[in-house]
Amino acid sequence: MNAAKVAFFVSQGINLQHYIFLFYGYNSQYTNDKNQVNYVNCKLQRNFWALLVAALMIAGCGGSGGGAETPVEQSLTVSIDGPDSVSEDDGFTLQANINKSGTDVVVHWYDSGRSLISEEATLNIEPFDVTEDTSAVYKLYVAHNGQEVEIEHTIEVKHRINVEKKPKDAAKTVLLIQNLLLEEAQTFSNQLLAKLDGEDIELDKVCENGGLYTLSYLDNDDSSTITGGDILQQSFQDCSDNYRNALSGLRVVTILDADLQNGIIEFSVNNDDIKTLESTYSYNELMTFKGSYSTRFAYSPSTRTIAIAVNEKLKGKALKPFSYDETFYHVNIKELTIEKVIDFDTATYSIKTNGTVDDTNLNGEFSFSQEEAWYGYFMEYPHKGSIKVSSEKESILLASNFVSDSDKLNISYGEEQLQLHWSTFLPEAMSTFNMYNNIRAFRADNFDRVLDPGSVNNNSVQLDGPVPLIFSRAVAADTSASVHFQTQSGYDYINIPGRVEVAGALINIYPEQPLKADTDYDLQVSGITSVTGQEHDWIFLDIKTTDSIIPNLTSSNYFYQDNQYPTLSIEDSILNKGQALSYQWVDLNGVGIEFDDENAVSTSFSLPEGIKSDITVEVILTNDLGDLAKERITLQYLPYSGTYLFIDGIKDDYVSLGKKIIKTQEKGNFSVSRDSNNQSHLEFTFESDESSWSLNLKAPGDASLSVGEYLNATRYPFQGESSAGLDLSGEHRGCGRLYGQFEIFELEENAKNEIQKLAVNIKQSCESSESPELKGYIRFNSAVPLNP
Repeated sequence: MNAAKVAFFVSQGINLQHYIFLFYGYNSQYTNDKNQVNYVNCKLQRNFWALLVAALMIAGCGGSGGGAETPVEQSLTVSIDGPDSVSEDDGFTLQANINKSGTDVVVHWYDSGRSLISEEATLNIEPFDVTEDTSAVYKLYVAHNGQEVEIEHTIEVKHRINVEKKPKDAAKTVLLIQNLLLEEAQTFSNQLLAKLDGEDIELDKVCENGGLYTLSYLDNDDSSTITGGDILQQSFQDCSDNYRNALSGLRVVTILDADLQNGIIEFSVNNDDIKTLESTYSYNELMTFKGSYSTRFAYSPSTRTIAIAVNEKLKGKALKPFSYDETFYHVNIKELTIEKVIDFDTATYSIKTNGTVDDTNLNGEFSFSQEEAWYGYFMEYPHKGSIKVSSEKESILLASNFVSDSDKLNISYGEEQLQLHWSTFLPEAMSTFNMYNNIRAFRADNFDRVLDPGSVNNNSVQLDGPVPLIFSRAVAADTSASVHFQTQSGYDYINIPGRVEVAGALINIYPEQPLKADTDYDLQVSGITSVTGQEHDWIFLDIKTTDSIIPNLTSSNYFYQDNQYPTLSIEDSILNKGQALSYQWVDLNGVGIEFDDENAVSTSFSLPEGIKSDITVEVILTNDLGDLAKERITLQYLPYSGTYLFIDGIKDDYVSLGKKIIKTQEKGNFSVSRDSNNQSHLEFTFESDESSWSLNLKAPGDASLSVGEYLNATRYPFQGESSAGLDLSGEHRGCGRLYGQFEIFELEENAKNEIQKLAVNIKQSCESSESPELKGYIRFNSAVPLNP
């Protein structure tokens, strides 16, 4: 193409790019890539202008004719100055060094995708994110007066974690590690406390999802207590409870040392065998662990301390937070310490957590350190405390709130702040002792009862107590509580009052007399007041007493007479734990009872002269494990002669309610009446301010009542013409149908047909002849013995 033609194209405004394609040929490989097309177009345009300049120069010189020699232009040289590697959060600059200058120098920078990113000699690159170490390639094209140079520069962009970019994710990792490890360690600590209290902690159960769970304790030296080398083992078979992950495998807790005298147990937890079923992975679980860690558990009546230590032997696995896709990430816990202190005097907890983890969700390592210990009251979110989470250059601060938004966690980073609900991070392990408590926002006037299986197993209450209850504030020392233990015995309810001892946030409830072994009780408590003046509502608690030893105290009689004393026996007691029993008989009234053998399984006794009051005897049973059981019996005094009513009640009898009832003249008034015109009937009554009893006897037909035995009696006054009538009733209780018999041993009247003496024994059953049989003994001015 000569200069005239080029000038013609220019003067006519011909599309030079179109002509260039025509001149150089159209290459279809660029048609589908805009960046490539632009790149080729630019290059073709530069070639065209170089050709144009050359043609004009030739034309100006008159073609190839002679003349002066053309000077040789210096070659185009280009280089790039810039770093070889940078961190992902650091911007950088690449500088093009060109030995030419002026407006006719063309500079184009391209990224690795062939996109034009700059036309200046200096290229400034803003920081950008990478998930791993990455090589970035930048190409430089320079053209000048028909000369072209293409070179490139490679920079290694190093990945660097930045917690400010994912503050919620970092917060989740830190707090879930803290809370879930605390939950595990507290569970084991509670189980060990129960073991120390003599409870049988071994358990087999069906999980909520239908899987199986087993808890077993392997006593390495058969000492029946906790010693180094013992193993507490959890076995899971596709087990999921409380909407947690389904687990399979063994979790093994090995006792490293047990200083029980000073209240210290050290143990390790190994999760190596635990497998999480990913198909049933729960968003409520959020993280499970594999590996091992150690725990130091210190306990006393007023405090508990749980100290967890991890050293590169534990890994966590979790679903990525705040995401709906089931993508897992892993956390390698490089070092970690967690310490939780529980203070029962003040009803408070404090937690310090420090550590370093490698988190695949954040693609790197970061650390966290407690700036101020988490601090709060039992069953409440912490209202004090903060923890700093740091990457290489940045940090975020997790902090609690006082009253306003105290159910939320503050996350501060840079100039920004956000809040998340504490409930996102399973905080039960922080503020309570198990996962079954409902955690609430902090208020200065909160006052709630705290569930704590580490203090009391409500299915194994000792007969003397205590039943401990824990509250979310310290209890007032002068609290005036009303306490009752209630149980049903046949048709009757037995109420045993209790007393309260206050120790900070802990109260211990003791029954005023020993409870019955292996028995269900309703514990009713009211009037508990905090040190700040809040009163707790009624507490109703179902408890069951221990069955380690079940005493069965019997007596040949439930009364005594002058110089006639029954034999007491405990030989039918049941021993469920231990190998041997020892016995001790105790005079609770201090009246001077002399036992034939106060350490024998059976004994009789005697009393000093002049004792004619009710007496109470207690027997204490002890097994070789140190378990205690107690039972009491009250024996009432009956004179040899005189007036009294003795009802020998039996369990499930409605009239007696299973009680032994004795009424004497000291307790009320007696009377016997008989209609002078109807000698076949008499009525015996007892009246007092507290109760009343009556006995009606009727001979068959019109026969006169007299000394003798009357069988097949039915309820008076509805008996048949040929049947005897009988009815013993009192305190608003009597039989609807009655089956019984009675025998009159003595019946004397004066001249006015007034009864002067009466001795009669009866037997009666209510509603059915197969029902429990009540026995009654009635004496009126009579010396006839009870069993003549």
